[in-house]
Order: sequence, then structure tokens, then C-alpha cells
Amino acid sequence: MSIDYINNNKITKLIEEIYNNKILNNLIENNCIYLNETIKINNINELKNIFTKSIIIKCYINNIQFQKLKYNSIILYLYELIKDINKIKSESLLNISLEKKYTDGYTYYKNLDISVQGVNANKSIKEIYKQATSNNIKINITIRLENNNIINLEF
Repeated sequence: MSIDYINNNKITKLIEEIYNNKILNNLIENNCIYLNETIKINNINELKNIFTKSIIIKCYINNIQFQKLKYNSIILYLYELIKDINKIKSESLLNISLEKKYTDGYTYYKNLDISVQGVNANKSIKEIYKQATSNNIKINITIRLENNNIINLEF
């Protein structure tokens, strides 16, 4: 049994042969294929329920790289940027309480003086979209889906 080693030149040539029609420009990094394509979201209904078990790879908020790559961290940061709790609550898709709640999936955030009920990744990305678009906050987020596809969303 022999092992055929493939160097980077062979991989590059193979990719060029596969995509010689130039439909996709691809970059291979860490055994994943990154599509050099950004999906611009114009409507919350365009966000399908594909984010279960996804991982955020990169996130820019108003063109500044955000280091905390968790959905909940991004939501809370948006709330901090917006500052107006009534506006946040009126636009939110999440259950938000002005009381200190620690039951039924709620977490109290002292810096915001609100309790927010936890949600899954699908609802989180919709909340990020809703708060960002309602408050003129620019988001560019790169996400690895459960199937290892990488998508870049901009709104």
C-alpha cells in the first residue's frame, strides 16, 4: 500500500481544474473551503434555520473586529451600543425582562440591568440581524456551519 502525498501546487492545480469555469473563487485553509463571497441579507426571512451547531469564525461590528465569537456576546454588545432598553425591547425577538430573573432560562446582566432568556443559534442570528438593521449597525460575520460550509453574512 502506498501513500500519495499531494503538495500545495497539486492542490492548487486540482482546484483550478475543478473550478476552471470561474464560478467560484475558493481558498483552502485549515481543511475547509472558504467561499470568497459575501451574502448580503436584506430581509430577516432570508435567514434560514441553518445555524444549529455553527461556530462564528470572525465578526466585525461597524468595521471593528469583535473578539468574543459567541452569538450571545454579540447580542449583548449590540445592546450596549444601542443603550436604549425600551428600543431594544421593542425591536427584540427575544424575551427580555426588566426584572432580575434567574429561572426559566433567563440570565440577568447587571451592566444592562435586564434579564434575557437564552435562545439557540438560529434565533440568535435573527436577533443580531434585527437589532443591527433597526439601529444602523453594520455587521459582517463569518460562520462555519455544522456541515463545515463557511458563509459570510453582511447586513
